[in-house]
Amino acid sequence: MTIHHRRGAAAAACIALISLAAAGAPAEVRWRAVAPQGAREQVCLRIDGVEATYDKLRAEAPTSYRVRGPRRVKVLSRYVFAPGETGPVAGTLRFAIDGQAALADAQSLKPRTGAASCAGAPASPLHHTYLTIPEGWHEVTVTPASAGAGFTALRLFRETSRVSEEYVSLSPERYAGVATLQYDSGVRSLLYRFDADRPLSFEVAGPTTAVVWTRLDFDHRMSGRQSYALEVRLDGEVSRIHHYDADKLDAASYIERPDVMPGERKSLRVQIPRGRHRVEIRCLRPEVCGVAAVVRIPAADLR
Repeated sequence: MTIHHRRGAAAAACIALISLAAAGAPAEVRWRAVAPQGAREQVCLRIDGVEATYDKLRAEAPTSYRVRGPRRVKVLSRYVFAPGETGPVAGTLRFAIDGQAALADAQSLKPRTGAASCAGAPASPLHHTYLTIPEGWHEVTVTPASAGAGFTALRLFRETSRVSEEYVSLSPERYAGVATLQYDSGVRSLLYRFDADRPLSFEVAGPTTAVVWTRLDFDHRMSGRQSYALEVRLDGEVSRIHHYDADKLDAASYIERPDVMPGERKSLRVQIPRGRHRVEIRCLRPEVCGVAAVVRIPAADLR
């Protein structure tokens, strides 16, 4: 979807001193990978050209992870299709805590364009499952089951938290336009638009970490989850490509463009080394896309 805006004027680096942290230093949620117990079989997947390593789970073969609660765990999974399978394939991930059934997560598995094993076998879209672990050490067991002959690629993360820092918003120097997001509650937020041809660009002094919240633009006629990819460049060199699957956000709208619906918020982090550096973010996929963003840095790193 093409969204036309007037080009944002290139301004001098300007920090909008708007504190985004709540009083009392709330906890910031992070996720840390957990390795399975016992022997570990891994598989390489290539998602839109970027390789990632997953645990390989065989059908009806339980795999266990040891986690200390109370905390949540997040499970990211993809089904890798066997030769000749085209989908959809009915599949279920069964979860148990200390041997007691906790959840059966049923899915209809279809190949996703751009997702495959490094050996070339098609893979399904990324699927998220969350579990809450009670206090103390517990064994979380995952057992995949499917009507197909393929296997499940899985990564399990435990929730961690730390006292969050106070952040301020950063006004980028280059962008495609501005957007005012209004929630049903009446709260408004200012975002900066960018796309493939008009990237978001800003300069910041390190060492620090820039946090960028992004929302994919949805045409009001679009439904279901949409995939998009963002390329991050640091001083002109590709630093990382981020891949997301997003749903439409129904509880908010853009004041300037009621025909465009915001996607749910996705976050990326850019590690900035010592010295002044330029960060550029552009949308790679889909071929025609629009994204709105907010850039934040720790107030303690303001200089």
